[in-house]
Amino acid sequence: MQHVRDCILLYNPISNEGHLDSWHILFIEVFLKAGWGVIPVTHDPRAIQKKLEQKGLFSNPKLLWPKKIWQQTPKPTSITASFCRRVSRRVKRVFQSAAQREQELLANKFLDPQTFKDTINHVLSAYPGRTQLMFNMYVDGYLPQAKAWADMAFSDVQDSAVAASIPWAGLCITPENLSEQQASQTMPAYYLLSNYQGTCFLDETLPQKYRDHYPNKYFEFLPDITETGLPTTPNPLALDIKHKAAGRKIVFMGGSIGKQKNLAQWVDLVLNLDPTQWYFVQIGRINVNNLTPADEHALALLKQQQPANLYIHSDYLLDETVFNAIIAASDVIFAVYRDFYRSSNMLSKAAYFEKPILVADRCLMGERVTKYEIGLAVPADHSEGIQAGLAGLLKLEGLATKFANYRADFSSTEFSRRLDAFAQNCLPKDQVVH
Repeated sequence: MQHVRDCILLYNPISNEGHLDSWHILFIEVFLKAGWGVIPVTHDPRAIQKKLEQKGLFSNPKLLWPKKIWQQTPKPTSITASFCRRVSRRVKRVFQSAAQREQELLANKFLDPQTFKDTINHVLSAYPGRTQLMFNMYVDGYLPQAKAWADMAFSDVQDSAVAASIPWAGLCITPENLSEQQASQTMPAYYLLSNYQGTCFLDETLPQKYRDHYPNKYFEFLPDITETGLPTTPNPLALDIKHKAAGRKIVFMGGSIGKQKNLAQWVDLVLNLDPTQWYFVQIGRINVNNLTPADEHALALLKQQQPANLYIHSDYLLDETVFNAIIAASDVIFAVYRDFYRSSNMLSKAAYFEKPILVADRCLMGERVTKYEIGLAVPADHSEGIQAGLAGLLKLEGLATKFANYRADFSSTEFSRRLDAFAQNCLPKDQVVH
């Protein structure tokens, strides 16, 4: 007897990178609470299982855990510096006549849609007749060309005709400028697929623009919320940092560290501010293939001088509660990112743990910080301005109310409402869950 289609399949194509894993868990939790069955798909199932167990979700009867198929699941395409889509696309345009170089760049910078298709089909074969909707957690990470999206049928071994029409949607983390895409004719080809229903964005200004361009698709803004859990016992790493800071003001910088993190300016702070007053904490794996010459020079200076007021943990923290514990132990957050125009959940970290944050101006993060007054926005390439901004964070007043205002607008309740409504809109009208 075939099951009624009652599940959403949540696919995270990149594991152990940035905050995609924690968002995978957040999405799973939202859909389970909304009454959906959930089939989570990832290329590091052990890590996500541990996170689900920590949150008490793994035993949920509506969670379908495809443990029997992981050993055969197709592996993801290697994507060095996967978050450099914007740069790689611009480079591609410059070298359009160099076909071999173009293909090499595309292969190294983007995910393969065919791997996505093969992975999904593999999971569908284990759960025939169950999936109502598929959701890709990083749809902007894929090759945009039409030929890459050919033959994107999602087959079901029991009823291939029905399964091929399973609707799917995606989360776009780093959107390209819509007008530039139209002018250069580089609109992602998945928008042309009849079973692609639409996209969620983390920028509130984008959904209406995309609705105007694609009136037959659905688009939604999701508040850029974050995992805020803390370890159940005092964390040794956070305690060690607090001990070594010895009363100095702790400045936190962390996450996936590529050129967007602005290492050159970060190191400038470390080497030039009073080491008796400031203690700097750098948490996260450095993407050495994605740094500017200035960043590389700055890292060389760190290696040479080895400042005593800098604490480095140079690996990805699998447990985000540890990451949170370090933020909670800090005094301020450095997020003066370079050429970073999209959203960041570091703002939600700042608001939840009530840590004033320093960001770059002339970008979405700068607009939000200025609007909610939860920190300061400074030029990303001005050392003196960044130093003054960092000192200025300690003088801000009335932050408790301002942090609360930010949390109210970027809340898990609003996130859940918008995400569930979006998923419902993506379904055929006779398959709505509620």
